[in-house]
Amino acid sequence: MITLRPEDELALCSARTSIDRDCAERVRTLLEGGIDWTAFITSTGRHAVLPLVYRTLRANFSDAIPEQVLNCLRIQYATNIGRNIILAKELLRIVDLLETDGVSSIPIKGPSLAVAAYGDLALRSFDDLDLLVSRRDVERVRSALTAKGYSPTLELPREEEPRFLRFHFERAFWHQERAILLEIHWALDYPYYSFTAAAEDIWGRCETILLEGKPIISLAPEDLLLYLCAHGARHRWQRLAWICDVAELIRTRQALQWEDVINRAEQSGSARMLELGLFLAYDLLEAALPKSIAERVAGGRRVQALAGQVREGLFREPGPHPESGDPEVNFFFFRTMLRLGDKVKGVLGNIMVPNAFELGLLPSYAFVFPLYFLIRPLRLMGKALRTASTSTFWIQESVRSEVSKGEKDFCKRLG
Repeated sequence: MITLRPEDELALCSARTSIDRDCAERVRTLLEGGIDWTAFITSTGRHAVLPLVYRTLRANFSDAIPEQVLNCLRIQYATNIGRNIILAKELLRIVDLLETDGVSSIPIKGPSLAVAAYGDLALRSFDDLDLLVSRRDVERVRSALTAKGYSPTLELPREEEPRFLRFHFERAFWHQERAILLEIHWALDYPYYSFTAAAEDIWGRCETILLEGKPIISLAPEDLLLYLCAHGARHRWQRLAWICDVAELIRTRQALQWEDVINRAEQSGSARMLELGLFLAYDLLEAALPKSIAERVAGGRRVQALAGQVREGLFREPGPHPESGDPEVNFFFFRTMLRLGDKVKGVLGNIMVPNAFELGLLPSYAFVFPLYFLIRPLRLMGKALRTASTSTFWIQESVRSEVSKGEKDFCKRLG
């Protein structure tokens, strides 16, 4: 059983839009016992749940929180609202721009997720914008964005772009004056992950939601739930906000077609990812799942084991969580896959599919194309050897230091 700090338990109890009596009593007990507010604010900021936490604490427990703490939370909450409004307006501007150019787009994450899952733009933290477009429209999107002041964060020779589109699923653009990062997706994840194949089907199931009073296209709630669970699994659920997204989507979408969700997850091989995401929302944030779904997700030993890893690492200190490219994160992700073929395909994709830098290492000739699949394994091997060499050096130095210290202590005892 993992013992949480009071600050982390307070974050779990308050990172939700509604709390019951038992949860409220637990929050009161935690507040009376004393909270390290600096650690609490730092943690909730890192987990991107500060707006949600502030709303809950201000509405229900303002009498038990120091005034300077509430003021600090209020300032950060207001700052987040201001930034969210700026990003929402920019998103609407880009959607209109692309639509004028004949390009359909689906906003994902960011402002659209705040509205779709929380019903309130103010309750979610996000730093960038994400748009899903058809792969055939990527070049038109790039031209439209560059004409409006956006620049690709990674410059690729034109002859390399078709390969990049084939092996990857997103490309980032930066607007210097507005300090806005915009990521254009032509798939929901890497093509060598089985669950991304269903991305081609989502366009016909989309719904319309209102963002700042204007209609925009959004993923259907069933597709959004599957996407959130797959995204969280790929990143080992390192942020509490990602679990909150699932919990709040379940809360606001009472009419979710659960049978469709389960069927799509099983067909795409993402059933364990879905069950893990639902269990985390149910276990950590008390999300109200239908009885049959709750029994399904709580009964699997593999899901329980994976959830234990998430709980253990969620508030890990000190230092940041490992990134998605970290072997530990990748290994966790592969364990959420059910089918052996999907695991093999995912491992090979991670090891062999070249990234953008590696795509530019060889000339763009058809006869050298197979060599691209040797570059990444060789680079990874070299990196591993350098890491091992560095680790060995520091281990040796540490041993020498301890031996030297031991010799000095022994000599002192001899007088």
